[in-house]
Amino acid sequence: MNELGNIFKLLILLLMTQVGNASLPKADFELADRYIDNHSEIAISEMIRTGVPASIKLAQGMLESNWGRSKLATVANNHFGIKCGGKWSGGTFYKTDDDTDKNGKLIKSCFRAFDSTYDSFIAHSDFLSDPKKSYRYGFLFELKITDYKKWAKGLRKSGYATDPNYPKKLIQIIEKYELYKFDIQGRKQLASINTNDKILKIVNLESGVTTNESSKRNTAKNLRTSKVNSLKVVYGDGIATINDIAEANRKKALQLLKYNELFPNEHHVPKKGMLVFLQRKKSSTSGKQRYHIVNEGETMVSIAHQYGVKLKSLYSKNRIPKDSQPVIGENLNLYRQVGMSNRPKFFNEYGNDSSDGELLFLDDPELK
Repeated sequence: MNELGNIFKLLILLLMTQVGNASLPKADFELADRYIDNHSEIAISEMIRTGVPASIKLAQGMLESNWGRSKLATVANNHFGIKCGGKWSGGTFYKTDDDTDKNGKLIKSCFRAFDSTYDSFIAHSDFLSDPKKSYRYGFLFELKITDYKKWAKGLRKSGYATDPNYPKKLIQIIEKYELYKFDIQGRKQLASINTNDKILKIVNLESGVTTNESSKRNTAKNLRTSKVNSLKVVYGDGIATINDIAEANRKKALQLLKYNELFPNEHHVPKKGMLVFLQRKKSSTSGKQRYHIVNEGETMVSIAHQYGVKLKSLYSKNRIPKDSQPVIGENLNLYRQVGMSNRPKFFNEYGNDSSDGELLFLDDPELK
């Protein structure tokens, strides 16, 4: 009886495995090897340049482009489903996706068309590391560069993909084709580059050459200052890092990261004109500004930062779940908590994922 029970369990396990594999696009090892051979070099190069793991980039490219066979990939060299967006001035490719007109009818979506697959891989890195999107993807770059599992889950939480099985699919591809080996290669090359940089800095110091680091710190000391919500702030210049600003103001970088939810790490460079708080944000506004009307492109993170209000307090005051974003045109209360009947309308389309934790954002509109 025990033997029959064990056989039955084994059959169930095999069936579950087959069901899990069926969710992925079909590809044989020859097709996968060809994709990896053609794109592993640029994946490692981009890992060194931007910090996006090579395994993640390859797995996403393979999954999103159906192993390079989708029409978007073959015609437009777009392997990651990146849409045109408002400022794209390059080539375009139109196909029906999820965009609708004012009547709710599906219309063709505009996708970016690239001159080469390499351009697509570079654009994918720039898309994730864009400072304007640091509120959404910035936390990914705080993860270990070789931790592909947390990166896969993080992409789902950030709203890069709406499929709840997206992390499992990426991890399955990475492990099936041993893509994690390219992360190890990239890490070794990165370590070699960092070692050479340290040697160069020592040589510069011994020879009396002024380094870029010292000039950046001097620049940080001269940043424009002001007050927001009675709190001291400086304005970024697009040059000084969070660490530079912290040193110039006798603060610890970790303190500034706690005060400013927008910035992913101490090496982040706030763009020119971006507020950097030097003091802990308050629970509410102290001035005349009591409400904020939500505009297109704004998020709870960006609004909280604009007024010097703690993100947690802004969610609490408006009784909005942590994993949600307010609807455009709604009034957010910056001063006191609202009643349940008066709370702003918000998006909470996907709820929580019990296996991966709370979603941080809804799906990114600039992706398919």
